[in-house]
Amino acid sequence: MTTFLAIWGAILSTFLAIWTLYKDFRDRGNIRVEAYLSEWDERDDETQEHIRKYEVEIILTNIGRRPIFVHSIGVGEAQGMGLFIWRRLPPRIRLHRSPPEGFYEAILDVEGRLPARLDAGDFITMSRSNLLFLENRAHVFFALDSLGHYYFLPQAAWNRMLRNYNPANPRESTVDHIVGKIRY
Repeated sequence: MTTFLAIWGAILSTFLAIWTLYKDFRDRGNIRVEAYLSEWDERDDETQEHIRKYEVEIILTNIGRRPIFVHSIGVGEAQGMGLFIWRRLPPRIRLHRSPPEGFYEAILDVEGRLPARLDAGDFITMSRSNLLFLENRAHVFFALDSLGHYYFLPQAAWNRMLRNYNPANPRESTVDHIVGKIRY
């Protein structure tokens, strides 16, 4: 009977220790980054031509359980496994190391909207009509909190924005090409 109680106590305490670690790990802030590209045509009053306009709406949502301070948003170069690993290191380790070769990062101006505190479930939206960040060599879009954690826009959403943005030919867009290929 004593052996059974010892084994039962060991199993129960191990389970409770794992459960406590799991709860502590999940009990933090977490940001979901979303970005949507809008396009529309406007008529120029002087030339009477249609001009294609673009705007990106950025939505940051705290999907964690704790408040979080969003410090900035930006774009960066993320080629190579070294940079991939470096960005995912804990901030207290990463901030004391030099970044790997090929590191490039640019913080975007959001006209005084950041830094901002986001409580659990809160969100903030920002619009940018200056889309030069879509024309450079950036490969990732991220939000950075006050502790130095990166939160990335999913790669599929970033690639979709890059595909749909076509400043060189304002009368054609990817949406026009997709609609033109559909057979009825």
